[in-house]
Amino acid sequence: IMGIFIGIGVMMAFCLTLFFLPAIMMMVKQVYKPCTILKCNLGLKDYPEQRKDWLADLLNKISYFSISYYKQICICFLIVVVVSFTGISKMSYETSFINYLTDDNKIKSDINFIEKNLCGSVPVVMLIQAKNVENDFTHRESLKVVEDLQQKIMKAMPGSFTASFSVVDYIKEVNRAFNAGGVKYFSIPENDIDIKDYYEIGSTEILDRLISPDRMEIKISFNSYMRSNETLIDMRKLIKILTNGEFKDKYSYKLTGISVLWSLMDKNLKYSQYKSFFSAFLIISLIMFFICKKKKLTILSIIPNVFSIIATFGIMGWFNINLDITTVMIASVTMGIAVDDTIHYVVWYRRNILSGFSVESAIVKTGLNVGKPILITSLLLCMGFLVLCLASLIPVKLFGILTCLSIFFAFIGDLIIFPALLMCFKPHIT
Repeated sequence: IMGIFIGIGVMMAFCLTLFFLPAIMMMVKQVYKPCTILKCNLGLKDYPEQRKDWLADLLNKISYFSISYYKQICICFLIVVVVSFTGISKMSYETSFINYLTDDNKIKSDINFIEKNLCGSVPVVMLIQAKNVENDFTHRESLKVVEDLQQKIMKAMPGSFTASFSVVDYIKEVNRAFNAGGVKYFSIPENDIDIKDYYEIGSTEILDRLISPDRMEIKISFNSYMRSNETLIDMRKLIKILTNGEFKDKYSYKLTGISVLWSLMDKNLKYSQYKSFFSAFLIISLIMFFICKKKKLTILSIIPNVFSIIATFGIMGWFNINLDITTVMIASVTMGIAVDDTIHYVVWYRRNILSGFSVESAIVKTGLNVGKPILITSLLLCMGFLVLCLASLIPVKLFGILTCLSIFFAFIGDLIIFPALLMCFKPHIT
């Protein structure tokens, strides 16, 4: 939905810029002085009047820096990419709602109060199904298997699960009630007939929530705290170990509950990240090839855009910033924004090369042609995204900060790394 409405907004801005803005300018009869085309051949020394523009002077120095130290810049670029990929390998995904809230948020404080006093508010449900009638849950041996598994899980994860309940606990409670409430009778009955009788006289309202009518499937409910997916991941590993051997031959199981939904959201985030990034990458690559007209220049032009994403994700990995429902969009959003400046740079670079300038002269002249718009739009975009720091949700704050950081890296990529790559590979322009 966000992508659809951003696309609509961009198209509206495009139409307003081409049609509405010129009409307004004609209505107010705004008068502009003719633009002076800067004649440049590798520097500003022949045009002392241009030196009064400190921004143009700065851009000129940046271009000279890229030309003079292009080998060192390319080496540093490779080092940063390697370090960033190391950080990316450390990244994890966050889907727990409570971790989206700041510590001073009232909702978070209320949830913490509930969890502290109710010993966990998030259910983790394990469904166990017998593979044949001989092992259904009217037999003592089957209930004993469930009891042992339930106790082992609780014992192995004391800090994660605070309580558990299954039909075994219900049968044990009924058995104690029929034996004068003796503590020693809080156990599974010794014969299968008693178990079947307890099912017959038991409350259907309760039993229907704990066991299927055919007695082939039961449910174990665990109470857990509202945490990240690590609890469920640890539980999966533990259950896999505990259910090997005889259990695997007689029973099957699956996990469900809200924690499992969060785990599925974790997978969906990964899928969304890959899908959005590669979709944006493919579309932008096709557009850049249409503009560059050469494979070599197309590849070089994509590098600054990918660099901004790699560097940002690398920082996220090194500083333990997880991907969540908003930060997962950084890749596609940043590429869509950053490629705009790259297109301007490539168009003017090709124009300057085809006008007869050398690679060095074309880089300096292109920096002066598009450096100001790139710098100004980058600053404006950074300020716009930094407004998100005022949000109450942590993912939204991080999205604003990290997108701002990505735009900064894109600026570095367009005006420093890209010219260095042009100097290093000198792609042919036609």
